[in-house]
Amino acid sequence: YMILCLKYFKKGEYIRLDVHLQTTELLKTRIRELGPLTWPEKVILTDFLVVVFLFLFRGDWIFTGSKCDPWNGCLPGWSRLFIDSDYIKDSSIALLGAIILFFLPARDGSNSKILDWATAKNLSWEVLWLLGGGFALALAIDKSGLAMYFGKQVGFFSMMPLEALVLMIVVVSIFFTELINNTPAIQILLPIPWIL
Repeated sequence: YMILCLKYFKKGEYIRLDVHLQTTELLKTRIRELGPLTWPEKVILTDFLVVVFLFLFRGDWIFTGSKCDPWNGCLPGWSRLFIDSDYIKDSSIALLGAIILFFLPARDGSNSKILDWATAKNLSWEVLWLLGGGFALALAIDKSGLAMYFGKQVGFFSMMPLEALVLMIVVVSIFFTELINNTPAIQILLPIPWIL
């Protein structure tokens, strides 16, 4: 914010208060037009908050030491309640949050649910496939050792001046992300600065 202010506001210039007040009033008017939350909106908000809570507190939060001991700076995660907590992943929580919406009533006078299959079919599945494929490819690159191998092969660049090295990494990153998804590109390119 400070950089933007220093760049775009010369000495003696200030944000016009009348424009700020008009914007604030417009936003307040739009919020009033929305009205109170409806039942489906409340359900989706609650579902979202529960899923975020489950994401955050699934694993142990260790503050001191390396083992989770509640008396020694640790907050145990809720997944410990299950016998084999290794099967509980973030994807399980996300699916549970979505599946629950198929069973909760919409309370709109009909027998509809918060989320039905007709609505789910209209979601942007392409984005999900793109991100999921990127994460799968990134995991394969990491587990196979390709990222470390690639990083070691370019180790001779460590003799270059720092500015030239940074410029080279930026150019290669830009070119590389034109060919593949950003997630696997990061997995491949991230070990390079560590090795150099």
